[in-house]
Amino acid sequence: MIAQKPEATPDLAKVLAGIRSGRAAPCYLLFGAEEFLVQSALESLLDALLSPEERDLNLFRVDGEAEDPARIAASLMTAPLIPGRKVVLATGTHLLQSKRTLPDLERNVREHVERNPALAVRDFLQLIHLAGWVLEDLADDGWKKIPAEEWNRTIGGEGGADREKWLPRILDACFTHGRGAVQGAEETEPLEAALRGRFFHPLYPKEVLCLNMC
Repeated sequence: MIAQKPEATPDLAKVLAGIRSGRAAPCYLLFGAEEFLVQSALESLLDALLSPEERDLNLFRVDGEAEDPARIAASLMTAPLIPGRKVVLATGTHLLQSKRTLPDLERNVREHVERNPALAVRDFLQLIHLAGWVLEDLADDGWKKIPAEEWNRTIGGEGGADREKWLPRILDACFTHGRGAVQGAEETEPLEAALRGRFFHPLYPKEVLCLNMC
């Protein structure tokens, strides 16, 4: 969990104590391998940030499958429904993904292509966006034009050798389920500006963004 100081990673108890003493950070990141623990920490964080009454009206949830950085920024700049702190929660966020996460995205695609095609499609579209590839170029066996060695070098994983086992299936799923919009880096600029404090609503400077990567 990342709070106010990037060089420090305080434990949950210290983060909650800071919020209760009036020192809430503008952004919190929750992540980890144990989903139950992450969800438990999220509930504790929300309880500290918002009272039950505020939580009903001043908590705005955004799912990672439909998140739009520009809309999140606009929400942060909009006054809450009732006076007080407003929290925007982005669950399963892709906002912090970069080329370093390509091996994880590939692994997720391979694991979910059968059990959860919608999730696999989302991760695959993000993967090819970060890798600089175009979905249409990979269709109709176009992916075979990328040698396995180049695939592994770009992704940083080991899926190039057995792509024929899962790549045709995920490509079919992409065109069956529809290719959702994959946000470009330039589309995150309004959100980055908001998080730097330049565009927060002047009358209600208490907005908090919670990013949950699980």
